[in-house]
Amino acid sequence: IELDKKVELNEIVIKVSDNGKGIPEEYLDRIGEKGISLGKKESNESGSGLGLFHAKSVIEKSGGHFIIKSKKGVGTNVQIILP
Repeated sequence: IELDKKVELNEIVIKVSDNGKGIPEEYLDRIGEKGISLGKKESNESGSGLGLFHAKSVIEKSGGHFIIKSKKGVGTNVQIILP
């Protein structure tokens, strides 16, 4: 996992990248929706699908947004942009 931060155009940009299993493309548009929980079929993990929902809510209420790019089998890049 890599973590980076910087200030661009008066915004704070936090970048988190990994080289994990990635997120299937068909799920990327649904990331952050209430109840969406990924990867549970392949493991014994359980989750309510509320973690990213709450994170997205806090970021958006702060006037920010996040961008998720991922490729299955390659990894995921997340950018959190805050004013």
